[in-house]
Amino acid sequence: MHDANAEIRPLAMPRLTMLRLQRPSEDDMRRTSAALGFDLVRNANVWSEGTPRNARIAGGEWLIADGPKLGEVAAKLGSILHHAHEFSPGKVGWIIKGSRAPDLIAGGCSLDLDSNAFPPGSITRTLIAQSVAILARPSIELSFEIIIDRSLEGYFAAWLADAANGLAGE
Repeated sequence: MHDANAEIRPLAMPRLTMLRLQRPSEDDMRRTSAALGFDLVRNANVWSEGTPRNARIAGGEWLIADGPKLGEVAAKLGSILHHAHEFSPGKVGWIIKGSRAPDLIAGGCSLDLDSNAFPPGSITRTLIAQSVAILARPSIELSFEIIIDRSLEGYFAAWLADAANGLAGE
């Protein structure tokens, strides 16, 4: 669904793995990065470049997109205390892009989506339309990705349609 200023389309869901390290020290992060074959992002709420991508969502929690399969993660990390689980099977997502995309999302989200506050490459966990969501702003300007629990798909799709209709009526 879209109008001239906002386009909403399904997100082709990448394989997402949530990785948790208990109180990660610099040594734990270095060893984990070496074992996985890519650097874990140090700063919170920023996507890494390239493939696989990863983002530090919380103190000891990373979201990994298109990284090693779950069994490979466990094998590679071995004795490093961690918890990993595949995140994508229970999730669904949308891409919202266009000049009115920030306005559409702001109708259900309290985050400042201005490019100075939430620049391209940002990612966070937040509430959108009273639903816990992962909100990402890829490198493309005025484009956002929203990922929510699959159980909320119907509700959230209806909310998106209503928000888009509200924008079109302005």
